[in-house]
Amino acid sequence: MNAKTRHPNVLWAQAGRLVYLTVVLHDVSDDSIELQSDAIDFKNVTDGVEYAFHLDFYAPIDVGKSKWSISDRGAFLVLTKQEEGEMWTRLTKEKVKPDFVKIDFTRWADEDAEDHEDFSQHEMEGGDNDAEEFEDDEAADDARNVDETEEAREEPK
Repeated sequence: MNAKTRHPNVLWAQAGRLVYLTVVLHDVSDDSIELQSDAIDFKNVTDGVEYAFHLDFYAPIDVGKSKWSISDRGAFLVLTKQEEGEMWTRLTKEKVKPDFVKIDFTRWADEDAEDHEDFSQHEMEGGDNDAEEFEDDEAADDARNVDETEEAREEPK
């Protein structure tokens, strides 16, 4: 990379067998991405400035099962790990994290996420039952108010 080349911001997360990468940069072209089983190369010119990076993955990915899409805000990649069940301790082989790579907490899932999902679902179900009871109480109140209003209209003056 030359001195004028910059790094775009890259967000990463993992959930099970998938690794998510988001390259935050507008006007990305589809041919900016070169994906290999052990690395990714990115190179794009945006607003006359060259952006590029090379990352060696922590472990191999399955290129054939991995996909990406380009939007007006950047590139979004869904990479499939070759080894199922292995949580990566980091994105890259190198122990030092590149400054331009950040964790995408909106997509991150911990190893024990299934336990949390079950608990959350159980809690949500309990909440839904309470909501239905509340709605039934409101409906009953509304019905009583309608009855009282009709009775008041029927009374002679």
